[in-house]
Amino acid sequence: APEGKDLAGVTVRAAELIHESSGRALKVSVRRVGYVPVRIPTHYESLTGLYPDPLLPFEPFIAAAGTCAPVWLSVHAPVDAPSGIYQGMLEIEWTYGEPIELTLEATVLDFELPARPRLKTDFEFDADNALSWSKRFGYTGTADGLSGLYGTMALEHRVTLREAIALPPESADYAES
Repeated sequence: APEGKDLAGVTVRAAELIHESSGRALKVSVRRVGYVPVRIPTHYESLTGLYPDPLLPFEPFIAAAGTCAPVWLSVHAPVDAPSGIYQGMLEIEWTYGEPIELTLEATVLDFELPARPRLKTDFEFDADNALSWSKRFGYTGTADGLSGLYGTMALEHRVTLREAIALPPESADYAES
């Protein structure tokens, strides 16, 4: 937003990206970038202050004067998407301003990520803590429902959650796990 002027009602809409020759479409999702206050550095070289971290559901927002208000775009390319260039439009508008249109372009390469990742990850997941925090932000579902949502998100992003998705049992030959 420009110095001295907040931008109210900022909305960002992304159209599907269309393949240059086949006409196939890729979906684009828009999320807000949230910030987390860091009061104690996690490393001696780290700083304190606001750090971008959570990707929040998109809602119209106010871009404060003189600040950057980032959004995160994710392009979802299914396994059978033809390789090549995909293009679409991104529209940014706000109250009392002329909309801005930008062209988005993504290139899909001719390879496929493996369904089963080769790199094992291990992110701790505490279902009780997740439920407690989610309820503070308005979640009304069950603990099992929330764990299921976390599990689905982890599978989509190829991440292993320690408690939600068990690691393989100890073995002399982990290649078999």
